[in-house]
Amino acid sequence: MRCNPSFCAILLGLAATAQGSSDLASNLKREATVTSSFNPKNATLAEFNAHAREVALSRIGNSTVCNKDNVRVRKLFENLTSNERISYTDALKCLMDLPAKTPSDLAPGAKSRYDDWVVTHINQTLTIHLNANFLGWHRWYIWEMERALRSDCGYKGPFPYWDWTKTEKETFEKSEVFDGSATSLSGNGAPLNYTDSDVIVINSQYPNMEVVFPHGTGGGCVTNGPFANITVNLGPVGLALVGNKTDTSGAGYKYNPRCLKRDLTDEILHRYVNETSVLTLLRDSSDIWWFQTIMSGAWGSRDIGIHPGAHNSLGGDPGRDFWVSPGEPASVCPIVS
Repeated sequence: MRCNPSFCAILLGLAATAQGSSDLASNLKREATVTSSFNPKNATLAEFNAHAREVALSRIGNSTVCNKDNVRVRKLFENLTSNERISYTDALKCLMDLPAKTPSDLAPGAKSRYDDWVVTHINQTLTIHLNANFLGWHRWYIWEMERALRSDCGYKGPFPYWDWTKTEKETFEKSEVFDGSATSLSGNGAPLNYTDSDVIVINSQYPNMEVVFPHGTGGGCVTNGPFANITVNLGPVGLALVGNKTDTSGAGYKYNPRCLKRDLTDEILHRYVNETSVLTLLRDSSDIWWFQTIMSGAWGSRDIGIHPGAHNSLGGDPGRDFWVSPGEPASVCPIVS
């Protein structure tokens, strides 16, 4: 099955709406009307975004539960007002202050409601990545977190997303998302004394498949913004470190309290997470299988893909940990969910 560009764009999270219950034939007729003037071969990312939203809205129909008037649409983080941004980060910190619901005999390291999501991701990592579960599962995961932010912590604003291509153009240092202000998602970690030879190597256990990343401009504890003083409780489970090392000391859901670390790395964004890469993915994927494969990195290609590229560009702990990455608050501001 060829990957319809509008469908692929919706999968990437460029437009997030709920499906109504109206007749499939009428939905397809409406979609045909919407898509008739859209040319994916020369469309910009903004045009893909607008088109995906149109298609999603056309599928809702006249449901009394979900319709065009009450559907929730993800909002670019930078387009939130200052008060909305602070309300969002306050709600995330609220989840971090509430007690966990995960049984302590399953995960003794889960101390907060926020940790419940981290445990769930660790527990299911090997069945929700690099397969057909990935996109649907992560959309459900983010939706459940949004519901908790609203029901448990009183959040009323839009649920934001991070446009990594915008940050790639601006650089981390100049991005409103990571400038370290009170209205950001916090900034970089404290700088460490890296040398040029300090690199991160992943997949080195597989012959001729290792991928080498440069270090970023931080690496230490996050010291500014709303998440400066949060505690990461779970992991590491598979944290890539400089010197071709991997930290697995937190395996088994242990309680391992530590600071949030970041090592923001523009070069990884430039290499994997640029607008051309996203447009190529949307335009050229021949079917859904290739769409997911290219997005997550074709095995053996040494191209880690857009989604892992975004995670690894954040660096640090747990941002670079495949298993524990939702412990990094910027990771739950949907990247592809």
